[in-house]
Amino acid sequence: SIYTPQLVVNGNIHFAGSDRNRAIQSIQTYKKQPSFAVISLTNGLRKKTEIQLDYKVTGKKIDRITLALVVSERITKVSRGENRSRTLKNSNIVANRIVKTGNTGSVSIQIPAWVSEKDELSVIAYTQNNKLGTTGASKMSL
Repeated sequence: SIYTPQLVVNGNIHFAGSDRNRAIQSIQTYKKQPSFAVISLTNGLRKKTEIQLDYKVTGKKIDRITLALVVSERITKVSRGENRSRTLKNSNIVANRIVKTGNTGSVSIQIPAWVSEKDELSVIAYTQNNKLGTTGASKMSL
């Protein structure tokens, strides 16, 4: 059998990741909702072992902001297990993340050893309400 992971949209809607129609419908629903927080990411710098950047959140006061360092894409040829003989494409693989408080700040995010210098990296920042609904998001490519 093939394992299909769960897909969660905006922390509220849960369903099988293979349900393409429900995914599109759920994302379209949330795209129509207003953003309560606008996140600006600036001064991004990729060093050998870390990423440095500044963030600023305007709009609604926030309790916390999550900044996730992601590898844009990885292709894996699977030789064993339920997906043997398949080639899997994974996107936005979280390599590290930090949670900060306050509407402005500077952050340093460590790059794990498994990330190569050839990997394309981005930082995805998002704020959430107390029910895990996303109130604002932004992405910076590095």
